[in-house]
Formats: sequence, structure tokens, C-alpha cells
Amino acid sequence: MAEHDAPRRIGNSMGLVMTLALMILLVGSDEMVLSPILWQISNAFRVSVSQAALAVSVYGLALALGAPVLARVGDRKGAGAALWLGMAGFVGASILCAYATSFLEFLLARFLSGLAAGLTVPSAYALAGASVSDEFRGQALGWVVSGWSWSFILGVPLATWVDRDLGWRWMFMAFGIAAILLLLFMAWSLKRSHLFLANRNAAEADERRAAADLFRLQGVAALLIATFGNMFGFYGMYALFGAAWHLHALSSHVQSGTLLLAYGIGFATSAVTGRRADRWGRQRTLVISLVVLTAVILMLPYSMKQIALASIALFVWGVFQSLTVTLLTASLSEYSEVHRHQIMGWYSFATNMAVTLGPATMGWLDVRAGYATVSVLCAAITAAASGSAWLASKTAPRNLRESVGGRDRVS
Repeated sequence: MAEHDAPRRIGNSMGLVMTLALMILLVGSDEMVLSPILWQISNAFRVSVSQAALAVSVYGLALALGAPVLARVGDRKGAGAALWLGMAGFVGASILCAYATSFLEFLLARFLSGLAAGLTVPSAYALAGASVSDEFRGQALGWVVSGWSWSFILGVPLATWVDRDLGWRWMFMAFGIAAILLLLFMAWSLKRSHLFLANRNAAEADERRAAADLFRLQGVAALLIATFGNMFGFYGMYALFGAAWHLHALSSHVQSGTLLLAYGIGFATSAVTGRRADRWGRQRTLVISLVVLTAVILMLPYSMKQIALASIALFVWGVFQSLTVTLLTASLSEYSEVHRHQIMGWYSFATNMAVTLGPATMGWLDVRAGYATVSVLCAAITAAASGSAWLASKTAPRNLRESVGGRDRVS
């Protein structure tokens, strides 16, 4: 067995895993930070706020469309090389944002940031999945996925503090400097973890010839559909929560923002829940997690009469949403060593299309039928995602049905 194929416990690659989690934190912060500073962008370039919001749309479009295309770079060059390229692009795009002299330049810089994220995120997931053996993959990806929650809890507040004290241009410069530091640390952690991911053995070459079309891998399409359904249901509800809380609970938006910290704290448990899922069986637990999410989404509008009940609902929502994301990334990453980057690229595409479509369509429904009706539709879509995940567990290849840690991973 080649050294890079040897089973690895997560402790052997913890430095790399934490570096990848910090990269996700940085990319997530960059993605979400425009919302609180949009009015400053509007003033700086003398455009309306609605025009400034195009920077958000351009970023999301580049990320959604770029991820499945750019993921081929990872398949051809290796996970480490793809991540280097993605983060180097992130550094360049951040500097361009900081020095943009016109709104058109700023839009171009945000488009490049989205492309960089489209290469970085799937590569980080793929590298995390490849850095440990199968029985520790859920735990490793749980740590990496937790970077999204820390971008919400820590990254965006820190970025807005830099913006407040030094200005938004320095904020983007800080993103670029942080990316350079993470690239240096990644080089060190890759060396310490002894990963030789650029090597390709004969078995991998045979797999490439036998599975030229990744969608012929049974279960991949079903899990991607489950990803879209889960993210659509989540973002359809999450994007409208603040307005719904203000309307139904007659409380301030500040209080709704504070309440969402309960969700963020719940989401941050992904490292712990990912470890448990490795023991219980990932695809079995995924189906259960989506069923729980269906129930939570249905109950959420009715929890708003009491702040304690709403906090509990949001915390549970965060726990099971983070578990679902971890399980989806772990399950998809183990289908094919050769096509791992492409699969994770399509995962990012499914996620970001849901981010684009969920809030828009559910916002239209909310105006006409209310948040409770939105919850019914989002719950139905999430339930359909659980059905798709169950189908994936039944059509998974034989090697994914083998036990991990003494437990059946699929049935």
C-alpha cells in the first residue's frame, strides 16, 4: 500500500484540518461581510444600495457556476495544488477589492473572489476527505464545515470592526494578508501530515478510465439532489427569520440577530456530531438528520411566541443542519478518489443554486401567504431531500456499504 493510501487517524492531520477550517472561515467571512457594509460600498462608488447589491449577486453567480468547472483543476493537478491556486486567487481578488477605483472594477474583483471561492471550498473539502482514513472522515469534515459557523460568529464581527476603525478597503487587505498566512501554514501542515496527494497509482488510472462520467457513480446524483433540497429548505427559512420574528414576536431586529447566535452555537457542534456519525453510520444518520430538520422547520414559526422556545428550536436547527452538511460532504467525498474534486464542485454548485433560489422564491411566497406557509413548503422540500438521501444509501457502491468501526455505513 502506498504511503499516501495508508489509514490515517485525524490526530495525524489535525494541523492541516484546522488550517482548512480557517480557510473556510476566511472565505465564509468574505462571502457574508458585504451585507453589513453595503451602504459604504454604495457611498464610495456613488451608486444606489440596490446597485451595490449586485456585488453580492456577482459573487454568488461566480461561485455557483465556477465550482463544478474549476473543480477539474483539482482532479488534474491534485488537491493541494488546487487549493494553492484558489487561495492565491483569493489574495489577488482581495487586493483588487481594496484598490478598486470604480464600481465596475469592484464588481470584477468580487466576481474573481467568487471564482476563487469556487475553487477553494471544494478543494478544502476534498483535501480534508483525503487526509484521513474512511472511519475518521466525518470528524475531519466536521471540523472543516465548522469554519462556516465561525465565520458567522467570529469572522464577520472582526471584519466589521476593522471596517469601522480603518475602513472597508483595509478590511479587504486584511482578508488578503490572512490568506497569505494560511497558505504558509498550509505548506507547513502538508509537510507535517506527510500527504503525497499528487501521486497517482495504477488503480486510480484504471478508475479514471472506468468512470469517466462521475454521474454514473450510483448515488452521487441522489446526494446532490439531497444537498439542493436541504440548502433550499434552510435558506428559504433562514433568510426570512429576522423579518418573521419582528412581525410575529413584535421584537427588534437586534433581538432576532442575537437569537440567531443560538443557531450559530448549534452549528459549531459539527466536529462532535461528525465524530458520532462516523460511529453510527454516515448515510443512515444523514436520513435521520434530514427527518429531524423537517420537523424543526415545521415547528419554527410556532416557537416564536416564547424566546426560550425559539432559542431551543434555533439551537437544534443549527445542530442538525451542521450534521447534515458534514454528512453530505463526507458521503460525497468518499465516492471516488479520482473524481473527488468534481463531485465537491457540483456540491458547491447545488448549494449555491439553493442559496440563489431559496430566499427569492420563499420571499415571494412569504409576502402572499406568510412564514408558516413558507415553513410547510421548506419542510416538504427537506423531506424530499431525506428521501433522496435514503435512495442514495440504497444505491451506493458495494465498497461504501462495508462497515466502518464495526457498523454498517449505509443500511
